[in-house]
Formats: sequence, C-alpha cells, structure tokens
Amino acid sequence: MLTLPVRTSEHILQKFNGRAPSLILHLHPTHFRFDQQDGSFGYNSPMKVILEHVKAQTVPHDMLDELFQANVPFYDGTDVPCSKHFRHYTNA
Repeated sequence: MLTLPVRTSEHILQKFNGRAPSLILHLHPTHFRFDQQDGSFGYNSPMKVILEHVKAQTVPHDMLDELFQANVPFYDGTDVPCSKHFRHYTNA
C-alpha cells in the first residue's frame, strides 16, 4: 500500500522558510489590496472570494490562469500568502 506524506501548513512554511510569499495582501479597515496594486477592493466586493480562499487555505480555481500568468510562485503546488494587517480594533 502506497502511503503519501501529509503536507501541513507548518510543513510547507518550514520547508520554504525565507522564500518570497506567493501573494501579499494589505488589509485595511474598509478595504484590501494586493501588493503593488494601485486600486483596492471593499470587503463586500466580488473579490472577497480571495479572502475566503485564504482563510480556507485553498486556491480559487477560477483564478489559476491569472495567478500563473502573473508568475505567482507556488511551493510544492501550494501558494503561500502573506497578509499585512492595517486594521485597528478598539474596545467599545
């Protein structure tokens, strides 16, 4: 019986430590944007699907062509996103 290794997020991050992330997302209080992007997207825009996929640790299959064309690096078939949070929370 063939046993395949299980790749966890921790395994991928450790194996490719020091490599550039696949995507960098800047998260602001009212919007988000990709690194090097001029514009931005609201959290309720159609592009919120990318945030849902990042949270679920999946890649949006309908965006794969665009990701490949943009030379987004994949590591062992996995993307490694990085988020930079600029959202500030206050105690209300």
